[in-house]
Amino acid sequence: MLNAKRQMAVTLVEPCLSVSTVNLAKWTIGSSMSYIINGDYSKVLKNNRDSLKPNAVVQIWSFRIQPNSQLGFALIKVIDG
Repeated sequence: MLNAKRQMAVTLVEPCLSVSTVNLAKWTIGSSMSYIINGDYSKVLKNNRDSLKPNAVVQIWSFRIQPNSQLGFALIKVIDG
């Protein structure tokens, strides 16, 4: 799906443990390829304004949701900004 230049809706577990739906897209920039999380990301930032400050270090973990193996991500704050 991403190779066809389409985006897909994925589940995102936020640092505050709210669950949102964001979009995952694959972009080609120059000769490199990047995976981009977009959509209503401003809502995610608003929900987590106490923990997602400038210079915060985060990790993104991926997982599959059964029974249809839907893709999901967890956004985890590692170090405060």
